[in-house]
Amino acid sequence: MSRFGEFIARLRHQFLADRVPYTPRKVVNYAEARHIGVLFMARQEEDFSIINRFVSQLQKDKKQLTLLTYLEKISSNPYDFRYDVFTRQHINALGKIKSDEVSQFVYGRFDFLFCLNTEPFALLSGL
Repeated sequence: MSRFGEFIARLRHQFLADRVPYTPRKVVNYAEARHIGVLFMARQEEDFSIINRFVSQLQKDKKQLTLLTYLEKISSNPYDFRYDVFTRQHINALGKIKSDEVSQFVYGRFDFLFCLNTEPFALLSGL
């Protein structure tokens, strides 16, 4: 994503942060959690294996997973699991994301939600 695109995404996030409605949360311990959302983005090869191990553990724990990542471009799959993707093509000039997968993730109900990100990325903080 270009510097201008990241600037617009950060600006949009700051503007919308005050408008996000309050959502009541219920505390669930991990053993009782059934549905887990994982939003992730990694660019380094060593991070791929960390994410693979994390997701593998969640699968061993019999959790229902919804996984979403941002990719600059679709390339070979470095992960050992199925996930949804959004790319630069899903983002308009104002930083708004138009993707069914992202909408389903944003409005999904999760007992736990993880954001695995090795470096700051404004688009992920706005979801």
